[in-house]
Amino acid sequence: MNLKQSMTIAAVTAAIFLGCSGGGGDASFSTGQTIVPVDVNCTTPATLATYITLQSGDAIVKDENATVVKIYHDTNGTKKVCLDSGAAHIVR
Repeated sequence: MNLKQSMTIAAVTAAIFLGCSGGGGDASFSTGQTIVPVDVNCTTPATLATYITLQSGDAIVKDENATVVKIYHDTNGTKKVCLDSGAAHIVR
């Protein structure tokens, strides 16, 4: 198993733990991971500047089955994310 797979498994495990514990908002783990809510709605008048910037290693986790998130790339190649429907968070 390579490092990226290990990090993905760790991120999913953390997301499951958070979901089971009923947590919300920003949360930090002893492993240094942070939970960032995806709370910028794509349908409201917004610009890429208001969307959440993704960082290397971030994992987007759906909190509801019908969740749709959109990922955009700005002119510098930076990935930005917003919430179209449902609920989601980023494990960072």
